Amino acid sequence: MANAAVFYLENFEVVEALAPVDVLRRGGVSVTTVSLGDELAVRSSHGVTVTADKLFSDIEEQDFDILILPGGAGTEGYMSKPEFLAKVKAHGESGGKIGAICAAPSVIGRLELLRGKKAVCFPGYEKYLEGAEVISAPFVTDGNVTTGRGAGVSVSFALELLAVLTDKGKSDEIKSKMQIF
Repeated sequence: MANAAVFYLENFEVVEALAPVDVLRRGGVSVTTVSLGDELAVRSSHGVTVTADKLFSDIEEQDFDILILPGGAGTEGYMSKPEFLAKVKAHGESGGKIGAICAAPSVIGRLELLRGKKAVCFPGYEKYLEGAEVISAPFVTDGNVTTGRGAGVSVSFALELLAVLTDKGKSDEIKSKMQIF
């Protein structure tokens, strides 16, 4: 069974953080939600408090098939977490899968994990996608990195992550069961 980590940072975009958890779990992927703060409870940009499964310090040495970074108003906060950034960089450089949506692709861009890859992000963050070919699409997977534009494509982005971790058939099955047209 594939396993994923979804990271919560103060002021995250709630739908970008929860859609992957929901879709991946429906598809049989083991998902661990991880707080990058000092407490398990993390407040979203719209005042929704979500309780993560673990603190980052509890998973630092744990390996995951994919690391998922939601965006939102708090995205810049990722840049103040050196241990987290080191984990993401090492994971990506070793070929581990990464998913980032909205403003979060700017983080992996600054870690130089998008060089030579197609990528998308929330408009205005393109300058941080260092070395990437920025395209116009709702989401894109290029190699080991999947990027998405923003909150409105969160479920489609999550279905793409499921396809990457399992296969397109499983993703299509969950899409049908969720009545997504």
